[in-house]
Amino acid sequence: MHFQLRNLVWATSHRDVYFAIEGGVQHWDAVRRVSSRALELERGVQVSTLAARQDVGLLAAGGFAGEMVVKNLHTGAQGRPWAARQGGVHSSRLSADDDAITNAIHIAPIGPGGAATALLASNNDGLVRSFDADSMKEASKWRLPWAVNFSCLSPCARTALCVGDDTDALLVDARSGGVAARLEGHLDYNFAAAWHPDGTQFVTGSQDRTCRVWDLRQLQRARRVLAGRLGAVRSLRYSDDGAFLAMAEAADFVSLLDVGADYGRAQALDFFGEVAGVSFSPNDAQSFFVGVADLTYGSLLEFQRADPQQRFISL
Repeated sequence: MHFQLRNLVWATSHRDVYFAIEGGVQHWDAVRRVSSRALELERGVQVSTLAARQDVGLLAAGGFAGEMVVKNLHTGAQGRPWAARQGGVHSSRLSADDDAITNAIHIAPIGPGGAATALLASNNDGLVRSFDADSMKEASKWRLPWAVNFSCLSPCARTALCVGDDTDALLVDARSGGVAARLEGHLDYNFAAAWHPDGTQFVTGSQDRTCRVWDLRQLQRARRVLAGRLGAVRSLRYSDDGAFLAMAEAADFVSLLDVGADYGRAQALDFFGEVAGVSFSPNDAQSFFVGVADLTYGSLLEFQRADPQQRFISL
């Protein structure tokens, strides 16, 4: 894993989990307890980031030299001509910049009823690129004044939340690339961001060891400031129902926060090792997965909700 990026684990169901390994991406069947290779990468390509969604049938991996490799998970081409070629895998290099690492990829349904799918790639060259998943053609791109560490589209797909090597986060118009709002408050560079499913609130995570909760209707200052236990906040994920926020630190701690209690209650998952990534199972948040990158304790941890009807799990 990269020493700052923590997005190498993605669950597409309660049983299907994708995680990065040397030379490719592995699939873990959490029911059958079977691991298999999901994506084989060319020699020398090292995975820097991952993203996957079963509903749109895509697995995407970014590389340390600006690569983006996308695999079609649906059977057949499904309206994607590129998926009929080369085993359903599209491979490209986004930038020729010397420091062109692909820091993050976000997959999002867009258009009426989510009829189309966009891939948003954030790179160290200061560019955010949007691709149409059906054609894999670049739909738009915009340049920001710093290396972009993470970008994600709002649920309505009109606004992108972008964070990077700066203390401020930006809300950007997804069509024009114009900056709609500048969010001030963090004291160090930012590496994580996520939109709540309701589209009115979102979070940003920073090396200043805090996660800030923002309200789209009141952007002058953060509504809540959530402190990490040990180190930088490297990865943030909301559950699909919006009930929980996962806040992953660089190592040893992941906090699950109760959104309904205004983030005032949390369960701490305490383990040993660098966090490689975190992911809720989609739709029901029945399962929660944590990747641990460590020569001794490297593993994929699976947590189950004790009672699916219970809104929050107490410590």
